[in-house]
Amino acid sequence: MTDVGRFLLGNAIALLIAAIALSYSRAILQRYWKTFVALVGIELVLINLHMWAWFDLHQFWRWFLNLDVELTLGAMVSSGQLLIIGIAALPLILQSNSILPRLYWIVFALWFGFLSFDEYFALHEQLSPNTFIGLYLTIGVLLAALTVLVWNKGQRQNTGLYTLLLLGFFTFGIGGLAIESGTLMLADRWPWFHNVWLVSIVVEEFLEMIGASLVLVTVLALRDTQTQARLMRLAPLFALWIVCLVVYVWVLPSWQARDATQAIATFNEDKLQLIGYEVARGTGSDAQKIVQPGDTMVVHTYWKTTDFLKEHYTFSMHALTQPDQLSVAQFNVIGSDYNVASVDYPSAAWVPGRTVQISFPLTFSADIETMRSYLLALSVDAKDGFLTVAESESLQLAPQTIALDYVAYPEFQLDPATQFDAVRFTEDQIAFDLTEVRRQIPTQVTVGDSFDLTYTWYALDAAPRDLTQFIHLVSSDGTTFYTVDRVPFDQQYPISQWVPRSASTDTVTFTVPADALPGDYDVYTGLYAWPSLERAAVVNPQGETYINRTVPLGSLQITAP
Repeated sequence: MTDVGRFLLGNAIALLIAAIALSYSRAILQRYWKTFVALVGIELVLINLHMWAWFDLHQFWRWFLNLDVELTLGAMVSSGQLLIIGIAALPLILQSNSILPRLYWIVFALWFGFLSFDEYFALHEQLSPNTFIGLYLTIGVLLAALTVLVWNKGQRQNTGLYTLLLLGFFTFGIGGLAIESGTLMLADRWPWFHNVWLVSIVVEEFLEMIGASLVLVTVLALRDTQTQARLMRLAPLFALWIVCLVVYVWVLPSWQARDATQAIATFNEDKLQLIGYEVARGTGSDAQKIVQPGDTMVVHTYWKTTDFLKEHYTFSMHALTQPDQLSVAQFNVIGSDYNVASVDYPSAAWVPGRTVQISFPLTFSADIETMRSYLLALSVDAKDGFLTVAESESLQLAPQTIALDYVAYPEFQLDPATQFDAVRFTEDQIAFDLTEVRRQIPTQVTVGDSFDLTYTWYALDAAPRDLTQFIHLVSSDGTTFYTVDRVPFDQQYPISQWVPRSASTDTVTFTVPADALPGDYDVYTGLYAWPSLERAAVVNPQGETYINRTVPLGSLQITAP
């Protein structure tokens, strides 16, 4: 079916639905019927704008006029209408003279107030489709049952209006739940159904809007007020709500980005710019940099464009292990080739110069390893491959990937009251317990054998750089020495990524060479920077500087096998 054919069919179905609703309600609404006609007329305009977007329009209009996604013109109008329904019901709470109708209108106002937020912010998407459909259907049935009960207990004189109220509920529910879920299921099962899927969206959205309008005019009629005058009084609230929604999309992200960590990176020949990010906790530890098994954290990123983009990009965030860069958590904001992207605000519709926020909720598995840090890696994907990073102030892991930040899973957090025999590396804000390590030095070791030294490393504050650890065995006459050099935690948890006020244990294995000369040896350790080989400044527990920035650990004897 062509776009023109869908346009004509969609209009025909919408006009038929409108004619039936207007014809049935005219005798019941009487003087309020003209208000209903005006609302239906506005909805027919929105439906036609929605179908107009099927044609060869700019990507921004194809998104903004689409009724099937959030944050758009249709979502703003529908959200405002649902909010006005909830507000319009408030006087009926005071007008009720018994507990049942008063309770009914309280529930009614709260439910439509919630639906107003849900319409725009898609709160139901936090639930699985089956859960949200079942929950909303149950609430709808209970509200309908309460409506019948209130009518039966003292509103029989308004039988027509309560019938319209129930019809509005039913029409709204058919559009919002039955047709939406049914068409998605059919489209997944039968690919040919996609030919009429776009028309089914028109039917779904129009039923939802006309059902809400029917509920609104019925509530106003039940208040026994002049509908036109009442709507004019509610109009400023509607306009204020629309302004708030516009601010949410196009103004608020700029304010949020002011407090974010700046991260300048450009993609796509400078058209797409990452300007900042922030890591927010979802569940788990309150410490921003600490992640634990099963935790969820949200990475908010802030973007700008210098020109309209040609397509809907896919944005991906991974938490990667080090140094092997294996993904332990991932979230994709996926673009689409269809008229509608599977994101609320697809990149091809971004307004140049306005800040856009993209959020990545990362859920870590229950079996992530402790004493490791994980890089938060970002990439952008186009239809024909990844977008290459043109410029970045962040660590670039690959031509198309940058590491924004890191999170870590230390062994435990440091209690401020913890006392230990601290050897402190003063410029790097790290320390280890000298007594603990000295106890592990063996008195004797055989040529070719190994011994382990376990260090409890304390991150007193943020470390400014990565360092390499050395362990030296030096003969008593100073003529012979053997060494082990390694990055702590085998590069899985670099020093510069140690979480301040945390501690983790690392084991170093020292294997005595097979050609080692037997004799007495002193054991030393320390840290140095690569590639300068400059040793890190270090002091003993009394605050005295070690000679040659080398920490003596003890002595041992190497014996022949």
